[in-house]
This record gives sequence, C-alpha cells and structure tokens, in this order.
Amino acid sequence: FLSAVVGLDVLCVEVDADVADAARNFLGVDFRETDPDDAFDVFNERSTSNDDRLHAARGSGFGLVIEDIADFLDRDECAGSFDVVLLDAYDGEGRVPAHLRDPDNKFVEKVLGSVRGRGCVVANLWNSEDRVEFSRERRELEEFRKQLAAGGATARADVTVSGQENNVVVL
Repeated sequence: FLSAVVGLDVLCVEVDADVADAARNFLGVDFRETDPDDAFDVFNERSTSNDDRLHAARGSGFGLVIEDIADFLDRDECAGSFDVVLLDAYDGEGRVPAHLRDPDNKFVEKVLGSVRGRGCVVANLWNSEDRVEFSRERRELEEFRKQLAAGGATARADVTVSGQENNVVVL
C-alpha cells in the first residue's frame, strides 16, 4: 500500500525467507529482493532522487532484504536514515522477543538511531488476551516500553483495533 498507492519507497528487512515468499505468493506483494550490502545504496538513490526516470528504471519502490534486522542496522548507513521503522514485535507464541526487552542488548538503541529527525518507530505487539495487568504479555510490553524510553523515545501512544484487542500498536 505505502509503495503502490502512496508512492513511498519502502525497504523491508525480513529474517525469514518463507514469510517473504508467502507475502509474494499469497498476498501478491510486489517487491524486489536486494542483497543486504546493496539495498541501502539503491534505497538512498531512490529516496533522494526526484527523477521519475530513476524510479521507473528501478521498478518497484518496495525493496526486500532477507536478513536479521539487528544485523542490517549494524551498517553505518542506517544511522538517521529512515522516517518510519515498523516492527512486528512478537513471535508465534505472542512473546515480545528477548532482544526487545533486554537492557544489555542494544537493538532498541539501533532502531531508534536509525530514525531521522522527527521520525517514529511503530511496533505491533501482542497484548494479553485477558488484559490482566500483571500477565506475562503485559510485563513484556512494559519491558519493551522501558527500552524505548531508555533509548530516548519521548512520546508514546497505544492503539488497539476493535475486534483485535489482543494486538497493541505502540507509537
């Protein structure tokens, strides 16, 4: 949607090639897979150019890198380069991954450092089914929020969608 309808350049970093294949084959997502070492150059060239011929020559404005996002963000070029970073921040069991909650892990710092100026991080997390304040999911959500605050994030909003109350989007 962001690429096809709004016209934004989107760079997706996905650790699991099967997820990318499912998006392509079952959802019809039109992205071009790029080598991790080349992706950022292509992304920067597209996003800094006003030349429509370049956009047409490059094809889809939806790039895909198959790599762990933590490894991708280790590249110096990532610092202060993105307007928005979207994280799907829970695993198949509804757990917030440990690296998003661990104060000794610098992942959240890397994510926040990759956002330019007034950009933002949007994270989709699992919320407790019973919405009990002291549930495992609630504790993990709060641990993730602490990591965001420790990394310098200054604002937050929680968004839930009617009918999908088990998800919470943290801005």
